Amino acid sequence: MKQIHLKELEDKEEELEDIRQSCQMWIGHRDFDEEKCLRRDLKRTHALLANLQLLLASMGDSGPSVDHGELEKVHIQLEESETEVLKCQKSLSIELDSLHMELENLSRNKNMADEREKTELLKRNDEDLNELMKKKKPSSEEVHLIVVESSQSTLGIIVHVLRCPYMARSTCLARTPKEQIWAKFGQPYAELNQTDQICITY
Repeated sequence: MKQIHLKELEDKEEELEDIRQSCQMWIGHRDFDEEKCLRRDLKRTHALLANLQLLLASMGDSGPSVDHGELEKVHIQLEESETEVLKCQKSLSIELDSLHMELENLSRNKNMADEREKTELLKRNDEDLNELMKKKKPSSEEVHLIVVESSQSTLGIIVHVLRCPYMARSTCLARTPKEQIWAKFGQPYAELNQTDQICITY
């Protein structure tokens, strides 16, 4: 289960990373396109300015023979070019601000998702650990009972061993040699060894 959650977290991180890279690439392309547009407008503005300077120079040389209508036309074109450049710059600035905000939101959402995943993973790990401890608890009680029973059995064996020599000795003193042989080897064998004086203490 833990490996599944980690795999899901890695997949989400890869997905967010792909989104971030695509946004950065899109920003790069947009920057390049806007730069081309601005460069083109700037070249046109420079050309118009050069034409205006030539007209002004010719007006200074030839006096009142300069066409004021042409001069006004060039001046209008120059103003239009400047206005277009300002509009492109403003549009580019707005788009860049919007993309930066989007990237910040993506990064913040990623961090929040990571924190939620980590919290959920830790919570599930704690739940699994508690379930495991609950399952192991009866086994621990059984082991405790086995240890107690084993201790009692061992104590009984020790008491029995300590009492055996006394019991064997008492039995030996209470029986005749013939009875001791009967008890150990059986009656037929005892009849063949009636004269033996043996004391069995096993």
